[in-house]
Amino acid sequence: MEKVYEGKAYCPVCGKNTLNVTLYRYHLPAEGPVILFVGRCENCGSRVVDVIPLELGKEVEITYDLDENTLRKIIFLPGDTEIEIPELGAELVLTPAFKGRITTVEGVLRMIQESSPEELKKEIDEIIEGRRKAKLIIRNKSGLLKEINI
Repeated sequence: MEKVYEGKAYCPVCGKNTLNVTLYRYHLPAEGPVILFVGRCENCGSRVVDVIPLELGKEVEITYDLDENTLRKIIFLPGDTEIEIPELGAELVLTPAFKGRITTVEGVLRMIQESSPEELKKEIDEIIEGRRKAKLIIRNKSGLLKEINI
């Protein structure tokens, strides 16, 4: 691990220029070179940690035929991702500002459900309960979308 920067920045919590920031260049075996962003605020004590990839891969698309087994699959869902359920006409677009999250396929459906009208929420519940068949398509342009096998 190589330190590449050390300095101050504005804290996203308290807004003061008291965030001590250190950037490290590091190589993750699966992802390749990354920058580790580590910050701690002298004023409010909040901590900020982020991993920023330096090399992006090719676009990744994963399609799930939704059933009780695929709902439990675990994925890393990065920003800059498009998600759709074609049978319902449901879509969710995550911007690059979305920091990414490790979740299940059911968790992705719940994310879509949160921003949907009431009728669509009911249809997504039917999919989760196994009473309706559908596909879930997830596309990520950066190549960071990954299914995690445990």
